Amino acid sequence: MHTYHRLVVLVLCLAGWAVLAGCASGFYQQGKTHLEAEEYSEAVGAFLQALQEDPENSDAWRDLGIAYFRQGSLDKALRALEKAHALNSRDGRTVFYLGAVYEVQEDYDRAIEYYRQYIHLGRFSSMRKTLEARLELLTRKKIEAEIRAALAQEQYLNPDSIPENSLAVLYFRNLGENRDLDPLQKGLAELLIIDLSKVNDLRLVERIRLQELLDELRLGASGAVDPATAPRIGKLLGARRLVMGNFLNLDEKTLRIDAHLIGTPTGEVKPAGEVSGTLNDLFRLEKQMVFALVDEMGIRLTREEREAIQEIPTENLLAFMAYAEGLDREDRGLYDEARSFYQRAATLDPDFGLAKQHLESVQRMEESAAVDVHTLQRQMRRHRAPDRHHRRRTRLARARHHIHGGFLPGRDSRKPLQEETGASGFGRIPVDVEVILPTNKNGNR
Repeated sequence: MHTYHRLVVLVLCLAGWAVLAGCASGFYQQGKTHLEAEEYSEAVGAFLQALQEDPENSDAWRDLGIAYFRQGSLDKALRALEKAHALNSRDGRTVFYLGAVYEVQEDYDRAIEYYRQYIHLGRFSSMRKTLEARLELLTRKKIEAEIRAALAQEQYLNPDSIPENSLAVLYFRNLGENRDLDPLQKGLAELLIIDLSKVNDLRLVERIRLQELLDELRLGASGAVDPATAPRIGKLLGARRLVMGNFLNLDEKTLRIDAHLIGTPTGEVKPAGEVSGTLNDLFRLEKQMVFALVDEMGIRLTREEREAIQEIPTENLLAFMAYAEGLDREDRGLYDEARSFYQRAATLDPDFGLAKQHLESVQRMEESAAVDVHTLQRQMRRHRAPDRHHRRRTRLARARHHIHGGFLPGRDSRKPLQEETGASGFGRIPVDVEVILPTNKNGNR
């Protein structure tokens, strides 16, 4: 009898659990229906009821967060999505919406972090390229915010606390009358930044960070910085030293380039080198200037660093001039013109990898700039987000579909028994095999 009573209790408990689970599932499905119908208040109510029954339902927490997000209740959305993420960190929709909430809140560091997680989860997702473009846009917005914050806190910035190995390269100044060489103002700076960033002992400030600061200071068009104002630029950029240079066409064929190092804390200006040659020798002259700057800073290069610096992105001067024009147009937000110049550079030199990278980047930037985060999340609704658990369930479902009564597994699924294979390609019991069933104590089968 005791066994019978225990069995009854167990059955009743299981039945009660099934009823509760069914209620929770029912509330969750109601919430999904309301969410798809954009009835967000009703969706929130249904998801909250589902979570009362099953507080560990990560899908319910996620969809509750999505409903709050679409309502504009960002703090509530964040709490719900963080709970969902704690329960299931591999769910792509949760990760995406965490990034979206942080983007709307202008917390670009965390938005970038979660969008990168999504890209990692969904390496083959159709949303991947869209979010890669979004990352470029958010990186620029992050830099803009950091520059504005530095300007707001300028009086509290201590140049002596800036790392010793930090360096910024300012735009070069064209001291000559040949305005056709103006693209070299940014072009030479870009080359120096690329080469000096190959020195492990240096931490280079990105060129786009310099551009954002110059834009904020209303110097973006000219890029003009003199030795008197350079220390302020260095302090705002977080650079201990700055490279300031000039170039001058001495005649139609000869070009002279000079550079100086400026210390941010003291404003001290030190000549770093001067080189001259023909315009066709531009890339060789730039390498000489890089090595002169490194020597002036007292840095000993390894053989690998020296070889890396000597790499030339292109030997086609016209292609490089078109590339430098593209940089200027991109900085000014003229993406159509920038794309044309990058395309021209890539056409003039099909092996000019930098030009191709910027061409792809500016295309993505243009597309991403035209899309706000709410449009982005509507695109997400049309795609299945990456979910490792979903893929696992799909594989199991497919396996169940193929396993039938005639399937005979071996002891090790990697080494199946020898089986006859039917038309379906799956193993079946051979027809001439007699199947012996076990007998009981009375000899009956």
